[in-house]
Amino acid sequence: MPIFGETATVVKLWTKWTKGTKGRFAGGFRRGDDSILRFFQRSHQLNEVTPGMSLLSICQWLQNESIGTSIRESVWTFPAIETVHLLALAFSVGIIVFVDLRLIGFTMIDQPVTEVFERLQPLALKGFAINVLSGMLLFWSEPLKCYNSWFFRAKLIMLLILGINAVLFSASTYKSVAEWDKAAIAPVAARVAGWVSLAFWAGVIIAGRAIAYYATVQ
Repeated sequence: MPIFGETATVVKLWTKWTKGTKGRFAGGFRRGDDSILRFFQRSHQLNEVTPGMSLLSICQWLQNESIGTSIRESVWTFPAIETVHLLALAFSVGIIVFVDLRLIGFTMIDQPVTEVFERLQPLALKGFAINVLSGMLLFWSEPLKCYNSWFFRAKLIMLLILGINAVLFSASTYKSVAEWDKAAIAPVAARVAGWVSLAFWAGVIIAGRAIAYYATVQ
């Protein structure tokens, strides 16, 4: 379905008008008409999503949408969203780091694991939710840049691994937490989950910053 129906209307009206006025003006002026017509046709195609479109085509479509363009070209909007994104990332990952350090036995070893989780996890989730929303807006503003970046792809893969790590930990190791809740040294599986989380969150941060500074996919 066309996103901007008025574009199609303009194209139809322009085509009808140029056909009806054929030969009425000098060739140079008609060449200008043809270029304008092609511009409207391209605009109509770019603002239409059709079944079977590739991921690149979808990114090209998003690149030309009004919301992404307004964020990208705004003096204040993009920096404001990026600032919120970075602050939310620092907040949520900072809390997650404390949880991971407890799992691997580096800090708060005198505190039960369940108490650390219950106090810190809700805060981390709130920060992560803000991070996801602001990240989606940043992607919307520069979809082609993200699509062509190896670092963006690496970041998504690492986020997927982190999600799998969290699900596996919650579904298996954490179910037996009553047995090692107050232990200074958690089981091997819990420590592995903590180390994986620390390593890949560090990778996510590095990749996220590298997106803006390094070359894209050729």
